[in-house]
Amino acid sequence: MKEVRLHLRTALCEVLWESGVRMQCFVHATEPAGWFRFENLSDTLVPLLEMPRYHAGFGGRDGEDVPGSSLQRLGYPPAELIHTCRSVTATQECWGGFVYRVHVAWEEPEQGTLEGAWSIDASLPGDPREPDAAAVVAPALGRGFQADLETHHRWWQESWDRSSISLPDKIPERQYWCRPGW
Repeated sequence: MKEVRLHLRTALCEVLWESGVRMQCFVHATEPAGWFRFENLSDTLVPLLEMPRYHAGFGGRDGEDVPGSSLQRLGYPPAELIHTCRSVTATQECWGGFVYRVHVAWEEPEQGTLEGAWSIDASLPGDPREPDAAAVVAPALGRGFQADLETHHRWWQESWDRSSISLPDKIPERQYWCRPGW
């Protein structure tokens, strides 16, 4: 990895690798979806969704003989993973019938580029519907990375335009306003 930048003004993260690969990612300001985009890929990239290990699995009993703050103490069953050629969905059952679902889908708009969107949805016992994160991701992919990035940036620009700070000590206040990128 060569460089990681978190642009606070636009809530966008960029990662640059020595190979020239660039990744941009953000969680949309107003839509319940996140995005990632890889550029300058020399080979096919297939996203991998790794769920938390809420169970001891091999070599231990669920909830017993695991470190004090480990998620394995929860003893939830392993997530159900469903893979397709352009998506992966994970469904995790938790305590008391709470269920959450993570859906990630991607496409290759051009050679060397991979764009994808993800969302998380959840339900409690008695909810009239099952969690359906895919229902959020499909329209996001339809809008596209660039369109969602523009609305995301617009929201942040309007938010910063409405924001201000006033401090009793004017020196830190002046430093805040003179800071590059603000």
